[in-house]
Amino acid sequence: MFKKNMKAKLERIFDVHKVTFDKPGSTKEQNILFVELSEPKMRVRKKTAVGKVSGVLRIFNPGTKMPFGWWQQQLHKCVAADQRDFHFHNFDKSEQVTGDIVERSCEFTYFFSEQFDPKSGLINSITLSEVQDE
Repeated sequence: MFKKNMKAKLERIFDVHKVTFDKPGSTKEQNILFVELSEPKMRVRKKTAVGKVSGVLRIFNPGTKMPFGWWQQQLHKCVAADQRDFHFHNFDKSEQVTGDIVERSCEFTYFFSEQFDPKSGLINSITLSEVQDE
């Protein structure tokens, strides 16, 4: 649903090569944005679903590559249209992982609107016919 658009926008905003909705593994892969989502809240009107989802963004990198203020720097550098549907807050929660590797996180809320028509494309019947080869 909304994840495809959210993923594309997050890749452009934070200039990372990969955004994933999986949990971080024990290897703490670097330069990958991990997105942890809460349950989305949606409301349907006519054929449009409007909703919001909250979550936490996490990324692992050397501390020298991601100093404090990195989230805000990326937000200032990106195209304003990409961050229009987001509200970012609680920046720069930080945790030392191993050696120079740090985990930076921030919280966000994403607002989305999409087409909603569950009956569209519903298959009511199927007709099968057999073709014989000669």
